[in-house]
Amino acid sequence: AITLITEKEMQQAWTSKNTPSVCDWVLVSGKYCLLVDATNHWLDEKMAQGFADVDYYTADVEETFINKKFQQLKSTIELLAKNGWEGCQFDDETVFIPMVIVPNSGIPPAVMADVDIKLRAHSVLGKLGKIVTSPGILIYRDLQVFEGVCEHRSPRSFVEMLARWR
Repeated sequence: AITLITEKEMQQAWTSKNTPSVCDWVLVSGKYCLLVDATNHWLDEKMAQGFADVDYYTADVEETFINKKFQQLKSTIELLAKNGWEGCQFDDETVFIPMVIVPNSGIPPAVMADVDIKLRAHSVLGKLGKIVTSPGILIYRDLQVFEGVCEHRSPRSFVEMLARWR
């Protein structure tokens, strides 16, 4: 069994005075809770052409991921842990897996980029402790590969596969 929760459903359930900042989708499968947020943020022209320096890269990553996407994911995790969700059980065994989907040219799918994102994300998501994995950034093409693999397996295996990766 897998439960899909949409951004609209979460906002409707948790809006009191202000609309909460939440991710686009949540997939709950057993003890795993995959949080997915998509962005249409492309790799900046200067970076794509190799003309950007490290300060430019840092500013772009901080702006797009640390200050926006990871904050949304953190807010969603905190709301789920506090309020729960009908039909889903969140406890000390729950593992939250934050994931951001970017365009194919959104960020290089390289080990160094992954390590850099993990280190930078710790300032936001690290405060949540052992209940959350390091965030993953998937380019759309990689997501399609995971999707293809899971067409021959259960949807639950998709969430578990991403959990093992992170």
